[in-house]
Amino acid sequence: MLDELPAEPPEVAAELARFLVVRSAGYIENTFETCIKHFAEAKSHPAIARHVVNGLFRGRNPAPEVLVERTRNFDEGWAVQLEHLLGDDDSRIGRELAYMVDRRNRIAHGRSETVNRRKALDLADIAVELGDWMATLIDPR
Repeated sequence: MLDELPAEPPEVAAELARFLVVRSAGYIENTFETCIKHFAEAKSHPAIARHVVNGLFRGRNPAPEVLVERTRNFDEGWAVQLEHLLGDDDSRIGRELAYMVDRRNRIAHGRSETVNRRKALDLADIAVELGDWMATLIDPR
């Protein structure tokens, strides 16, 4: 079925790949902050939850070291688990996340950055994998 669709022009494919990289980084950032928000609301006094929520959604890039640092603010064990996830398999997820954030920043700041379709799809897979892991770890139930 997909083989029957006409191929998009190369410039469209390039823009779609760039857009996917930006959205993938945004997905990780939003998933992390949404998980923390729901956890704080479920587990803390409303005043504490408000304080936590007011510090979220400020657009910090989800670089590996930033996610670990922010996770450590909530639970040292969570941070250790995240460090293991980012470092497992020859640091595959950590390395790809750092690459994704770097490319996202270059794209967002108008630098001429190219990312091919396959790489953009691979980075989107990393974003989903990391987002699923965070949602499981930071479960407010």
